[in-house]
Amino acid sequence: MRLTNIKPVTCDDFEDFPEVKHSVIDCPDKSGGLFCEELQEDERESWARIPLSIPVYNPSAFPEMAQALQMSPRALTKLVLEDGMEFDRYVQEQGLCFLKYKLSHWLVTPRAMRNVETALKNKTDRSNTYQQILRVNDWVHTDPTEYFKQRRLLQLLVYRDSWDTKQIEDQPSSVVSRLSKKEGLVRGALSGKRVDFSGRSVIVPDPLLDVDQVGLPDKMAMELLRPHLIGELKRREVPNPKRHIRERTETAKKVLAEIAPKHWVMVNRAPSLHRYSIQLGRIRVDFGSKLLKLNPLTFSPCAADADGDTMAVHLVLSTQALEDALEKMHPAQNLLSSADGSPIYSPSHEAIVGLYARTMNYETCRDTRAFVRRLDGVLGHPIPRNLFPLDKTNLKTLLTLLYDMANERDRQAREDILKAVNELNRIGYEESTKVGVTLSMSDLRI
Repeated sequence: MRLTNIKPVTCDDFEDFPEVKHSVIDCPDKSGGLFCEELQEDERESWARIPLSIPVYNPSAFPEMAQALQMSPRALTKLVLEDGMEFDRYVQEQGLCFLKYKLSHWLVTPRAMRNVETALKNKTDRSNTYQQILRVNDWVHTDPTEYFKQRRLLQLLVYRDSWDTKQIEDQPSSVVSRLSKKEGLVRGALSGKRVDFSGRSVIVPDPLLDVDQVGLPDKMAMELLRPHLIGELKRREVPNPKRHIRERTETAKKVLAEIAPKHWVMVNRAPSLHRYSIQLGRIRVDFGSKLLKLNPLTFSPCAADADGDTMAVHLVLSTQALEDALEKMHPAQNLLSSADGSPIYSPSHEAIVGLYARTMNYETCRDTRAFVRRLDGVLGHPIPRNLFPLDKTNLKTLLTLLYDMANERDRQAREDILKAVNELNRIGYEESTKVGVTLSMSDLRI
């Protein structure tokens, strides 16, 4: 919002500000705010000042005034609001002059910064407060005998402390109360507000996911992508999109499944000991699930396991943030550890069991040699035969060779190698399921 084009008012006469009178008092249902519809767009978004027929004290000066009078700010506030005439007499007796603390005009926020739709329904709306201020100005001109009564009402409209809220329930809230504190205009709206662009859930492994994919529950994804989902539903001319999201209709789910893969999220496991604790991934919506699903390859970098660990999810919003995240946090950009050069993403647990079980008879089994040729095709490079069988040590050596070759090439090559390792990991899980390796008490020497 601009602070330019402030309309100066040189006279306290209310009639010298006709556009305010017309828009706020005569036809508030048309404009719902300060300016009338006939004014230009730049005028409707500019600021203006309402002249106060009765000067009132500046609420921000109350602490300084209280210090000069040697009383508490609360006692001073109560005295000013209850009996302004008595307060003026007390100030004169003390030999003080508080004219510099009085306001002769009140700055009005632009129409775009106020809740226009509820101006006539909600008594806490600032538009209603401005209407009351203008009416008090008008009343003072028509009936000067009510000066002190209207002065008190005007002071209440500008500033009202919490102690007298119940005494005047039918009056709108004061301007200061609408601007100050955590729920006010500044902290509650203009300087940013809390939004649901993050979440948390229990993590589980899903070998069918890509390394750069994150499986989100549909309820969480619908909340994270609510603004994007509403915009897409409006573009498709779907009536009442908020109802579709609230009731989670099939239309909303269908659109969500279409737009979700275009967005990226960061998942973080606390404590964030190093940069690998935060993983970047595209969204895949899992309907009916309540769990956060990750590729098993991403568990080791962030020191996570599937025994009830939880991770936080943060949606990447701006284009600049996404470009920065893809450049620095994408799995293809972090293949090798910056600490010792070891592979970051490496198959483990059941995947190693499956690969080892299928390659342990490489020299004698024809099926094993066919399986090895399949792995060669997946990786795009022939696997050195001295690395068979693929146990944990040999697999780590193989991945180091692959990642070293990928780091010397462009990003697309690194992404291709990462996809190949992901497919190798998936094959390991598949083969371990077929092998059916189990462990029982009879296999242990105790």
